[in-house]
Amino acid sequence: MKTSALKITAILLILAVGFSACEGENDDEFLAIAIENRTDSDIRVIVFPKGQYPRPSLYPMGVGSGYFQTEFTILSPQTSGGYDRKDIRMTDDLSMRPFRLALNTFDSIHVIALLNENSVVIRFTPESVTGYSENIFSESSTWNLLAPHPTGAGIIHGFVFPISKDKITN
Repeated sequence: MKTSALKITAILLILAVGFSACEGENDDEFLAIAIENRTDSDIRVIVFPKGQYPRPSLYPMGVGSGYFQTEFTILSPQTSGGYDRKDIRMTDDLSMRPFRLALNTFDSIHVIALLNENSVVIRFTPESVTGYSENIFSESSTWNLLAPHPTGAGIIHGFVFPISKDKITN
């Protein structure tokens, strides 16, 4: 009788640990927003996060203890072999709309691109945009939903804001 009770207790303990491990995996879901390059050239992006940080070249990812750089290059499709993109913010709030996450995080975002061998500067602010037909901070802006994908940290749900040559207005 003691052996049966001990076996049942062991089985219940294994099941409980297994269920809690599975539950923990589902808790690690994040929403990420990214900028994607759909132009013919590499683009340079400079983000201006709200607030002050000890290192002006870095700002918090939004989840975990990692950081993103405030200046980076996104390769052209010809250079990268497809559409290249860089995450600019993450949150564990899966209900957050991508433009709202951008609004909550940045004062402005600048993109430097080449158009017909001329350098073009696109400036996004919550109030306006110059050099582009859409504003990354606007509710009506185009954000493309990505299929969820697993990472070492959990499952990432992503939205990308594409920078396309045909939407550059300069």
